[in-house]
Amino acid sequence: MPWFRLRANELNLRIAERLEASERFVKVKKENGEIRVEFQYGLTISRITLGSVSRELSEKDWRNLVKEIKSTLVGAKIRECSDQMIGIQALRTQWIHIRVNPVEKALILDAAKAQGRTIADFVRIASLKVADEVFNAEVTKGRQRSKNEQRPYVA
Repeated sequence: MPWFRLRANELNLRIAERLEASERFVKVKKENGEIRVEFQYGLTISRITLGSVSRELSEKDWRNLVKEIKSTLVGAKIRECSDQMIGIQALRTQWIHIRVNPVEKALILDAAKAQGRTIADFVRIASLKVADEVFNAEVTKGRQRSKNEQRPYVA
C-alpha cells in the first residue's frame, strides 16, 4: 500500500484527518512522532478538499506539505503538482498473468488500438471497471439484505 509521512504537528494532523474523512481508501496512523498516510489507489490533495484546514494553510505551509510528501512518498509517484493541488498515483508493481487464444488476443488488441491504449492498459482498465461494477452490486445486495433483515416477516 502506498504511503507518505508527515511530521506530527497540529496542522499536519488535521490535514491527515481531513484526508481520511474525505477519501474512501485513506488510513492515517500516528507512530513515533510522525503521521503515516496510507492510500490504496491514488490520491488527489487539493487545498479545496482540505476545506476549513486550508484557510490556515499559507503558501509556505502548502509548499512544506508538498515537499514532505515528495520526500517521504513510498510506492507511488507524483503525477501532477501545482500551487493548489497534488496528484499522487500508486505505482503498478503487481503482475497478473492471463492466457488467451489468438482470436481473443486479436479482439483485445483491436479494441485497445481503437481507444489508443496499450493492451496492458486496456485490460487493466476494463478489469477494474468490471470489478467495480461487481463490488457495487454486492454492496447494493448487502444493503438490500440488511433492509430485509430489519423488516419483520408479515404473512
